[in-house]
Amino acid sequence: AFYYCNNMTSFTLSEKLTEETVSYSVVGGCNKLTALYVPAAAEFVPNSIAKFGALTEIVVEDGNSRYFSDHGVLYERTEEDGQLLHTYPRAKADEGYAILEGTKTVGEDAFRDNEFLTKVTMPESLEVIKQAAFAHCYGLTEIVLGKNVHTLEYDAFYGCDNMTSFTLSEKLTPETVNNSVVGGSEKLTTLYV
Repeated sequence: AFYYCNNMTSFTLSEKLTEETVSYSVVGGCNKLTALYVPAAAEFVPNSIAKFGALTEIVVEDGNSRYFSDHGVLYERTEEDGQLLHTYPRAKADEGYAILEGTKTVGEDAFRDNEFLTKVTMPESLEVIKQAAFAHCYGLTEIVLGKNVHTLEYDAFYGCDNMTSFTLSEKLTPETVNNSVVGGSEKLTTLYV
């Protein structure tokens, strides 16, 4: 719909979007898109927003019962996942971020391809890190999982090229850790259990 609108810098989602009515690439190729606005009545935000290369902030209008933002980071309240970190903007240039206490899940592709973050603090409430949540976060050097993390999905930290140490949670089991969690992290020299 708005593919390759190279001068568009912000975009406000429609309140009527559903998973069935939005295309993956609704604003794909819009290389100057830095801000996404979510109206109070919006009930759906596509996961594909994590791919917007220049996105630095997501703003949720007050009164939205499903979504909220913290310093430009999108969170979602769901029955299935509790409080979920939905999207950390790909071009947000902060070096560190503390995931909000009360967050149970880091969503699929949530931090993917952010090259600025060097440290993410995980709360005790965190239990699940979904597929490719931190994939290709080249700046991350050390990961310390929250003590209650019990599930790491496929490629959760894949391609974090500068990661040198990774501390596991006591609650992880072979059944809850998918293969290739830290694959492609060639500098990883220390694994703490």
